[in-house]
Amino acid sequence: MIAKLCVVVIRHMRQQPRRTALAALSFAGAVFIYTVLIAVPATMDRKYASARSVVSRAPFSSRIGLAGNHSAPPDRAVEPPT
Repeated sequence: MIAKLCVVVIRHMRQQPRRTALAALSFAGAVFIYTVLIAVPATMDRKYASARSVVSRAPFSSRIGLAGNHSAPPDRAVEPPT
């Protein structure tokens, strides 16, 4: 049964080479797009985690924060404008 099916498939592939090539290229393109869509978010997650660990090890991050928004002493506190 499988041998007959293989013969029919091979015969059809030889009779329709353009359709066979287009089907194969479409399938390869779909696999490529799927792979990229799966790989890119995973790569971005690793890059984000790596960058976050570098920032958290910075010597100034625990004292004044990343943007330098440390709080002033109470005697020098300035009220924000309204």
